[in-house]
Amino acid sequence: MLCPVVCFNLSSRVDQHDNFFTVFAIVFPAFTGMTAGVGLSGDLKDPKRSLPIGTLAATISGMIIYVFIAYKMAISATPTELDSASLMGDIALWGPIIPIGLAAATISSAIGSILVAPRTLQALASDRVLPSISLTKWLSKGKGQSNEPFNATLITSAIAFMVIAMGDVNSVARIISMFFLVTYGAICLISFLQHFAADPAYRPDFKSRWYISLLGFLLTLYLMFKMEPLFAVLSLIFMTIIYYAITITRNDNEGMSKIFQGVIFQISRKLQI
Repeated sequence: MLCPVVCFNLSSRVDQHDNFFTVFAIVFPAFTGMTAGVGLSGDLKDPKRSLPIGTLAATISGMIIYVFIAYKMAISATPTELDSASLMGDIALWGPIIPIGLAAATISSAIGSILVAPRTLQALASDRVLPSISLTKWLSKGKGQSNEPFNATLITSAIAFMVIAMGDVNSVARIISMFFLVTYGAICLISFLQHFAADPAYRPDFKSRWYISLLGFLLTLYLMFKMEPLFAVLSLIFMTIIYYAITITRNDNEGMSKIFQGVIFQISRKLQI
């Protein structure tokens, strides 16, 4: 029996439930589609205008939809009934729309990932990060006038099939969540440092407060270690290795060191003034 509206209760619980961070690690990949535009920034006509608007619009609209779905399910069923895989079809106005929507969402996520991941791998190869010269040349090559990363797509597809072969979707979701979080944390950290570095080349049209960037970095770090401490350490090490490979293969040899120099200079300047 479905629960009437009057029994909506935020404090309702189910027996033997998973902890918050386990559920968060599995659910979080559903929120990562908003970054698809960032990975395709090279194909945008006006990235500095389109990315902030698109990312914020995707985040806000996605949150509204997710909150509405959670509310609808909470007022339509008890916490115990929510454990049923067919519940959404039972409470929907038209049951078949649920598998159709799931298929559309899955295809959309797959297309977004298959467009972004190869371009990231191609960019790493173009920066000569990979140790093999022949592999670097092969991956950096594209096809057509838009330099589509065909070779990099083959590699990312092979990696995707290897991950699918693992069979455990929840474990895959945890790994995906970890790498997305470490990416978000790195972006927030750089944004926080750039607020104080006063680099003349850093002049974003879309500005935020430094404490928001710092809070984002600390929260992502906290969530990573609460979810999977071992995966958190491994992902941070992996990110550090990629960054180190980029710094030693770039001719300008700049990056975080330049940001830290700017921060220290500004602190020294303000203390002297």
